[in-house]
Amino acid sequence: WWLRTAAKWASVIDAAIWLDAPDEVLVRRIRARERWHGVKERSDTDAIEYLGRYRVAFEEVASILAASRKDFSVVRINTGTESQQQTVKRVMSIIAS
Repeated sequence: WWLRTAAKWASVIDAAIWLDAPDEVLVRRIRARERWHGVKERSDTDAIEYLGRYRVAFEEVASILAASRKDFSVVRINTGTESQQQTVKRVMSIIAS
């Protein structure tokens, strides 16, 4: 199922933009926002383990997408070191190119 779905998406889109940040930054962001999240009230260890599993799943999907088409690209942006405005500018420049 994953391979068929990835092949369909890879035939429709040219790239995937993966916004990521270090675990500590993501945990802090999850806890700071009002919106519910499954690890918001859990320990740092549990939250970081969850993020690790989530990241592995993203890596698998990104690899499948990249393998589906030679001209497909996966752009991974670390949002932990720049402002939201800087990230938006980077994403917009990728989309425009």
